[in-house]
Amino acid sequence: MIVQGVWKNGVRVNDNEYGIVERDEFERCIGITMGYSEEGEELRENVKKWRDLAKKAMKETDLSNVNLKDFTNDLLLGCNEY
Repeated sequence: MIVQGVWKNGVRVNDNEYGIVERDEFERCIGITMGYSEEGEELRENVKKWRDLAKKAMKETDLSNVNLKDFTNDLLLGCNEY
């Protein structure tokens, strides 16, 4: 819900009463994502914005990148502090 409602860079896929996502629902979501509607244009602009923010945050010299690498190394080495 955050991806669609707050960040506005995704489309919610709805399932039917049996919990199954049907073909027409996938087509609807792909149509929004790939189409030229106002909703699709806004979605793609927001994706670009979040992509650029993520790239900026993950620059090699950025502290968040260093912290993520440290966290990942701790997980791989079995550290249970988190």
